[in-house]
Amino acid sequence: MNIRKKERTNCRNGHEMDKENSYLNKGYVLCRKCRKKALQKMGKRIGSKIKCAFCGKIKFIPKRNPKFCSPQCAGKSSPGTQSITHGKTYSPEYAIWCHMKSRCGNSNHKDYKYYGGRGIKVCKRWLDSFENFFADMELRPSPKHSIDRINNNGNYKPSNCRWVTMDIQARNRRILTRRERNDLGQFKPAA
Repeated sequence: MNIRKKERTNCRNGHEMDKENSYLNKGYVLCRKCRKKALQKMGKRIGSKIKCAFCGKIKFIPKRNPKFCSPQCAGKSSPGTQSITHGKTYSPEYAIWCHMKSRCGNSNHKDYKYYGGRGIKVCKRWLDSFENFFADMELRPSPKHSIDRINNNGNYKPSNCRWVTMDIQARNRRILTRRERNDLGQFKPAA
């Protein structure tokens, strides 16, 4: 049986440590013990400043990425006691609402130029609340349905939106004018 020996090294302060577990491999010159002491001397604490998911208090927790400020809050936050806003975060309607807002309001979205770039907006009632969007639009009739604006140049608002299938939506499009090209393949100026 061949057991590979762990490679050992010394940190800046002379502590012996495993080379693979040291901070030397990650650009640090101290072992974990020395690094912790050095940070404490500088007045920095190792951990995270978080907002508790249950009580809302902002606290420093000496762990990485905790969700709760204390074991008591973690125990209180069982699945049945959490506050639920609408309970539809993972529904297709919620995803459609998020994508609709992103297309119209996020200039980094790949389709922004066809929506927000053309001046199409989401009405304030829907922009601020998924519950209002869901109350106006209700459930999709089937998974084949998607949101459609009746007037393609109009905004996303209750009076201008409906659920339709892709074949109906394909017929409801902007009319683009054809422009002739010159001999070089460039568009001729509009007359």
